[in-house]
Amino acid sequence: MKILKLTLVAVVLTGCSTSPTKTIPENCKADIFKLTAEEEKYYEKPPTLKAHNIVPEFKLSGPHFKVASTVPTDGFLMQIKVESDFGTFEASSPAALDELIVEIAALEQLQNISKMDAFVGGMKHSLVALGKDVKDIVTSPVQSISGIPAGIGRFFERTYLTTKTGIKAIGSNAVDDQRCGLGGKFPGELDSPAVHAEKPNAATMTAKQTGKVAMNVLGYYEQRRALAKKLRVSPYTTNSVLSEELDSIAWASFSGGLGISALKIAAPATMIINMTSRTSSWVWDTKPGDLKVMDEESLQDMGVAQESTDYFLRHRQYTVTLRHRLVLALEQLKTTTGRKDILELALTVESELQAQFVVEAVEMLAKYHQTEKEIAKIGVNGTIIGHSINGDIVTPAPVSYLSWNKRLKFFASKKDLQSKQKTILLGDGLITPLAKQELAQLGWTIK
Repeated sequence: MKILKLTLVAVVLTGCSTSPTKTIPENCKADIFKLTAEEEKYYEKPPTLKAHNIVPEFKLSGPHFKVASTVPTDGFLMQIKVESDFGTFEASSPAALDELIVEIAALEQLQNISKMDAFVGGMKHSLVALGKDVKDIVTSPVQSISGIPAGIGRFFERTYLTTKTGIKAIGSNAVDDQRCGLGGKFPGELDSPAVHAEKPNAATMTAKQTGKVAMNVLGYYEQRRALAKKLRVSPYTTNSVLSEELDSIAWASFSGGLGISALKIAAPATMIINMTSRTSSWVWDTKPGDLKVMDEESLQDMGVAQESTDYFLRHRQYTVTLRHRLVLALEQLKTTTGRKDILELALTVESELQAQFVVEAVEMLAKYHQTEKEIAKIGVNGTIIGHSINGDIVTPAPVSYLSWNKRLKFFASKKDLQSKQKTILLGDGLITPLAKQELAQLGWTIK
C-alpha cells in the first residue's frame, strides 16, 4: 500500500548509519544534500499543490472522509492528507488515495457489521482471545515503526547492499563507509530495545507489515481473506485501523460459526474508482503459505542464494502482497540478466514506502520490457537501471511529483550513466517544467 498512516511521514536517508548504538563521526552527521544559500537559488523548493488540480472532484470528499485542500510535496512524492471518521491518513499519490478511499468505505461496512445482533455474542468471546494474541504481538521484540526512515530520496543517492555477513557499497569508498560507522546488520534486525505494552500501535503495525497476525487457527485466515475479497481490500493491508477491523469481524465470524458468505456485504460503491492491477485475485484466493513457497521456488530458479531468499521471505517491510508482486515482476524479466542484484537492493529497504518503490520500479521496467523494448540487463546504480538490447539506459521512477532537487541532480549527472539514449519512466507521476528542462539538458528523456 502507498498509505502513510497517522503521523508517519517520509524522511530522507543520507547514507550514514543512524544506529543509536554507534558513534557517528562528525563528517558523517551533516546531510550532504542540504542546500547552501547559493544552491537554494538553483534548486526548486518542493511546491505545495492544490488538491482539486490533481484529484477529480468526486474523490475530494465523501460521506466519511475529506481530502485536505493543499498537498505538500517533498521532491519525489505527494503528501495527500485525508481526514476521516476513522482517523487521519496520508497517501503518497493519487493511486494511493484511490486505495485509501476504498479502505474507508470498507471500514464503514465493517463497523456496520459489528453492530449486527448475530455478531454481538461471538464478538464478546472472540475479543478475549484476540486481546491475548495482540498482547503477544505487542510484547514481542519488534522495532518501533516511528524510528524507521521512510523516504525514497535514498534511491537517487548511493545505495548500500547489506547482507548478514557484511556490507558492500555501490559507487562509494569502502574506507569512508567504515569510518561512517556502517555495519553488517541485516535490514530488519533490531537496533533499539523491544517495544513494550505502552506502544501497542507501533508494535502492532510493525507486526502486520509482514502480513502476520497471532491467531494461527485453522480456517481463520480463509475467513479473513474471504472478508477482504468481499470488500475488495488487501487482507495484508498495513492500514492498522482496517486491519484490526478485519481481525475482529473475521475472528467473530470464525469463532461464532458464521460463514463470511452469509454476510450481506457489497463491494464499496467507491469501486467506481479505477483501481490498479496491484489488487489481483491471487491476493484473496491463494493461501499465504502457498505464495511463500511459489516465491521461494521462483527466486531459486533465478539463481538467488538461499540465504538471501530466506532474508527476503521474512523481511518485515514486505507484506505478502508486495513480496509476491516483486517476484512476479522479476519473472517477467526472464530473459534479462542481473535479477539477483535487484533482490539484494530489495533487502536494503527500511520502510514500506521504500519497499513499494523497489516493487513498482521493477514492475514498470517489466512492462517496458514486454511492450516497448527488450531489457537485456538490469542492475543497480543508486536506483534500478535497465539496459536495453541496443544499449539504451532506462530508469523507472515510481514517484508522484518530481521537482528539481539536489538528489535528482546528483543521480542524473552520474558519469557512469552514459548512453546515446537515456530515459526516465515516470508512469503516472507528474514533473515540474524546471525538472524536465534540467533533465533534458543532462541528456534525459521523460517518458
